[in-house]
Amino acid sequence: MTFLVSKVVMICQGFPLDDFVDGLLDAESQATVVAHLRECPACATLVETLDETRDLLRQAQPIVASPQFERRLETRLRWENLGRDGLKLLALGLAAVAALLRLLLARRGSGGTSAASALQEAPEEVL
Repeated sequence: MTFLVSKVVMICQGFPLDDFVDGLLDAESQATVVAHLRECPACATLVETLDETRDLLRQAQPIVASPQFERRLETRLRWENLGRDGLKLLALGLAAVAALLRLLLARRGSGGTSAASALQEAPEEVL
């Protein structure tokens, strides 16, 4: 079946068979596709298959997830969100450390206090 679909796509490009099956074409386009289907057995078979498949899908019952699946999905999503939030917090922490080191090195380089004494003098909020 896959080969047939591939062959149809390669040979009969430009025919909106999905839209034809769904009834979305205007009268002129519909007439063009109908004329093509009379001449092309591969496309006619494909349209028949699409029509049958869509009928089966319309008759199918909706799939309801089990409570266990929903819990596992919620847990996984929470972990993924925590991972993203954790990376943001790590980046913020690294930026704060880099800023503190820059401040300490700037003080040391300007003839001010040593890095150790600057760290001791740093306000509590920074530490």
